[in-house]
Amino acid sequence: MTQLNDTGIMFDPGPHCYWLDGQKMQGVTGVLERRLFPGKYDNVPEKILEAAKQRGTAVHAAVHDFDVLGMDDGSDELRGYRELVCMWGWKAIANEYSVTDFNGYASRIDVVFEDYQNEIILVDVKTTYELDKDYLRWQLSTYAYMFELVNPHLKVSRLCGIWLRGLLRDYEFVDRIPSEEIARLLECDRKGEPFFPSSDIVKRTDDSEVPALISNTVIDEYVRMTNEVARMQERIDTIKAAALEAMKACGVKSWKCDRMSMTYVAPKVSKRLDSKKLKEEHPDIYEEYTTETQAKESILIKIKS
Repeated sequence: MTQLNDTGIMFDPGPHCYWLDGQKMQGVTGVLERRLFPGKYDNVPEKILEAAKQRGTAVHAAVHDFDVLGMDDGSDELRGYRELVCMWGWKAIANEYSVTDFNGYASRIDVVFEDYQNEIILVDVKTTYELDKDYLRWQLSTYAYMFELVNPHLKVSRLCGIWLRGLLRDYEFVDRIPSEEIARLLECDRKGEPFFPSSDIVKRTDDSEVPALISNTVIDEYVRMTNEVARMQERIDTIKAAALEAMKACGVKSWKCDRMSMTYVAPKVSKRLDSKKLKEEHPDIYEEYTTETQAKESILIKIKS
């Protein structure tokens, strides 16, 4: 398992603050609220915010206890978390992992994962009403920047947000914002100056403008089932080919058992009408014997490799 460096960061959960060598450190959440998302929750009643905070704390504790102690509290959120992690085949190598820029800022990453290729994935668990992808992108990119400062021997491969809310679960991979931009964000906050993201950071890709018609979990299910069908069909073809060779070798024309039967079909020459040639050489005849049929509506789905 990949070894992570210990930052020596001390976290005080009461006031939610960080300490390093006696120095109080600023958290990433505060930076984002001050420089990029001011007043994000100003219109949300305090009662709702407190309930959301308690729910989030409970879910994060369940995830921590599962990853670190192997405990399962039986909650719907933890079940969703386990299903996603199992589907990806990731291994948690740290939970609530503290990172810092060694210059006044620190935070804790919910989960650090390692995949089968030993690549590092940083995950933030969300329980909010909906997943704010833009906020998630800045948050995880800042974590990645600090993570690599703490662990210069490692590189972060992917950033992912896992959204858990009761029986509902979803996730989102986000593009990383360059470290130079994150360093500039922290420097602006350190100096108390306004921060304006670079134009190429603000600009979204074409894909991000397309509404999410189906969730990532449904997409995963479709891709997984399609791949399973392809593998099963390949196996079916292999079995049929072997059976065909066996029947030919034994000179058997038919065979059956209590669950299936097989009949040997000899090769034959088939004939078909060359409609393209007919249309070119005798267009009048082609038109006379051509009929129209109405095809049902459908969609074409292509799976990207």
